Amino acid sequence: MRGIDFRLLGPLEVHVGGEPVRVPGAAERALLALLLLAGRHAVPATTLVDQLWGSAELPVDPMNALQLRVSKLRRFLSAHGEDVVVRDGVGYRMDVDPDAVDVQRFVGAVRRGRALARVREATGAVRALGEYDAAFRLWRGDPLIDFVTHEWAAIEATRLSQMRLAALAERAEIGLGIGRHGEVAADLGPLVASEPTQERLVGLLITALYRDGRQAEALEVFARTRAVLADELGLEPSAELRALHQRVLRQDPRLDPAPASAEAAASSRPAGNIPAEVTPLVGRADELFSMGELLGSTRLLTLVGPGGAGKTALSLALARSRTSAYPDGASVVGLAAVAAAGDVALAVADALGVPLDGGAHGSKASTRLVSYLARRELLLVLDNCEHVIDAAARLAVEILAGCPRVTIMATSREALAVPGEVQVMVAPLAVPPVGTAPERVLSYPAAELFVQRAAAVRRGFRLDDSDLVAVARVVTALDGMPLALELAAARASSLSPTELADRLADRFALLRGGARTADARHRALRATVDWSHTLLTGPEQVLFRRMAVFHGGWTLDAAEAVAAGPGVERNQVLDLLGRLVDQSMVIAEPGLPTRYRMLQTLQQYADEQLETAGERDDVAARHAGWFR
Repeated sequence: MRGIDFRLLGPLEVHVGGEPVRVPGAAERALLALLLLAGRHAVPATTLVDQLWGSAELPVDPMNALQLRVSKLRRFLSAHGEDVVVRDGVGYRMDVDPDAVDVQRFVGAVRRGRALARVREATGAVRALGEYDAAFRLWRGDPLIDFVTHEWAAIEATRLSQMRLAALAERAEIGLGIGRHGEVAADLGPLVASEPTQERLVGLLITALYRDGRQAEALEVFARTRAVLADELGLEPSAELRALHQRVLRQDPRLDPAPASAEAAASSRPAGNIPAEVTPLVGRADELFSMGELLGSTRLLTLVGPGGAGKTALSLALARSRTSAYPDGASVVGLAAVAAAGDVALAVADALGVPLDGGAHGSKASTRLVSYLARRELLLVLDNCEHVIDAAARLAVEILAGCPRVTIMATSREALAVPGEVQVMVAPLAVPPVGTAPERVLSYPAAELFVQRAAAVRRGFRLDDSDLVAVARVVTALDGMPLALELAAARASSLSPTELADRLADRFALLRGGARTADARHRALRATVDWSHTLLTGPEQVLFRRMAVFHGGWTLDAAEAVAAGPGVERNQVLDLLGRLVDQSMVIAEPGLPTRYRMLQTLQQYADEQLETAGERDDVAARHAGWFR
């Protein structure tokens, strides 16, 4: 048995031996979902017929039709080494371990969390939060989303969603009990915004905000809830919620948290230095889920992507979600300011508070660091490794070899390329395809991010259909790159979306003036690309700028014919192009043949470099000659 995993908390998925396999046939998929939801209990054949066909016209011989579906499902699973569909009396059941079904794992984790929450020590509460977090990471979207037209699926999906909301409320109550008021408020804010009529969650959010010293925000939440209940349901808030509102207005001492001992308070705080979330992460739910799973199975995860793709934000969000899984918490080390490779270990030691004497640097610092980490179990985030990639790779190998309970997550524009590393490409956010209807534009993460950030700098930000079309133009021209979208949104205080879209031909002059607290290279789009460009070798820079002549992508043969010239020999192009792909300056699109392309922002920058080098005419002539 290679191990099988069934997933219902989102689209139906089956994984065998860690690899996804598709169940052929909608009928067989529905039968599989019904049997999995029953656990190890048999489902009578008559019940299966009723649920699978419902009010639709029954087949001439429904029992024979059901047996045909069962046979097809059995053949599919048997082909993957899993004979788990069992005839039981007058029905059928799935003979699988409960841990092989994500619904059962979710229920089990919630039960364990509830049991741990009854332990009086703060450590029990912290462990309970870890179980709840593990339960929520199993959710990939709406449950049973493949079967929305089936009545049984709608009922089960509602049941599962209600279980999740109840568990979220329980987790919030545990967090409030150990003083994590700000964390609870941050977790519940988006949830209440999407579920405004869930009064239990609303009450917990109001309590968390009040205890976090944000009384005005707590009162705003109550006012919004009252308006939604009146508009959508024609109801007033419950007596309990109105009473809570009055206690907030009076600053009732009963709302204050119960006093905790210093020891309990210290043990309840997550260790490490991961900063709290300031602005919500948009459009990365799938990545957070899949990377969270990877962190449970690998000790070195590297987030790779071009500058401005949002690697840092994604890594910090992932670290925040996983902190409770590590007894010693999670810590981030920013390497952007480290100028010399020999100072990497020193920077990591300094961020972690490792005691070093004045002479400990270089190899001595790394030895002291490994000794310090050998007794700890934590998540270490190495952010912005690209300019000290060799030193970061060597240190990662030393830590992994000498510290068996330390997990490393790195962000870089190229991979560390060491044994055991799992690489994940951080792609730009999805943009609306050409021709997307205005009312659908904001369903794409790139547009959602732009509008959220624009609304933060321009009060009363409103969009009509023409504005939404312009937003689609903006986010598409910027390739869905989060940094570029943030910089463009900052201009919304003085420019309309249409004006922004019209001025993106000169994007490097337009997109500047980012957050004052950001690194210098993140305050302007040009600075971000400059940083990446300076990390290239001379021949890599030559090839990079010459590729700007292609506007619809290119093949290796085309690159060799067009780029070969002074500074780059024809036989060098393959290796140099591979290096540009490795460093996230060029995108390789698999196929026969492989095609290559640049993001629009990088192509515009490369075109400027081509003009500055005085090579435009020669390269354009070779380009025309190749296609002629």
